[in-house]
Amino acid sequence: MLTSGVCYSFVDPALDSLEASPFWHPGLCPYVLQADHYREEDQTIPYILDLAQLNCEVISLRQSPNLTHYVFKKGGKSLQLCYQAAGDAAIHSRHLRFILRMGNRLNTVEENLAVKRLKHLVKTGRICDRLFKTNTASVKFHRQLQVMAQVTNKRPRQEIAEIFFDNKDRIRQEISDPESHVNNIVGYALDKAEDLMNGAYVKYLKKLDS
Repeated sequence: MLTSGVCYSFVDPALDSLEASPFWHPGLCPYVLQADHYREEDQTIPYILDLAQLNCEVISLRQSPNLTHYVFKKGGKSLQLCYQAAGDAAIHSRHLRFILRMGNRLNTVEENLAVKRLKHLVKTGRICDRLFKTNTASVKFHRQLQVMAQVTNKRPRQEIAEIFFDNKDRIRQEISDPESHVNNIVGYALDKAEDLMNGAYVKYLKKLDS
């Protein structure tokens, strides 16, 4: 089922935050590319993707009879394509021929990066690691997603602490002390998780790959 907001849906809510594949709203997430099925009258060279030949996971979500979201994912890195089909043949095909819906507007840095990722995927069938930077903001965001997953599953504070600390002996020693460093970190993370679940995740998304 599709939901309102920045994120449409997760493939499986039972998965943890790093395994789940969210489908972002194309109008609100700048890294989502929008595409139309290629027509012979289009005066451009189409992108061609054979979904069966890609060396990555392909997840799809049908939003409407002619509109499908695709997430191409491997190793925690993903690319989302919002594909507008034309006719039954295009809808059910595993061989996508499309053009990007860029128009004449000035492309953003995020869109240009997403296009580079798509071109590499089309050319090689692979997700390009070097086009996905790992930075402090993304690491923090992934940790917060893990915390959100633990909160949703009603897991104890000790398990949440394990997201941030490798030393389980230290966690056991300090988790019962409300003034300990471990508890301070967990408390801060829980507050941030609550903010994210209330909509603050939008500003975190803008920091990713910046």
